[in-house]
Amino acid sequence: MIRRGDRWPFKVRIPTDVQESYDARASKFIEQSLKISDATAARKLRDANR
Repeated sequence: MIRRGDRWPFKVRIPTDVQESYDARASKFIEQSLKISDATAARKLRDANR
């Protein structure tokens, strides 16, 4: 996880079996802000979504 400003983003790789649905995207990742500044809470949210 890399901190951006005072927020922690959640970055996940798009699975290869559905990447053709995301052809318009240059990146093979989806990134979204967790809107949280606490690193411990951000890791818990990240791990709960896996």
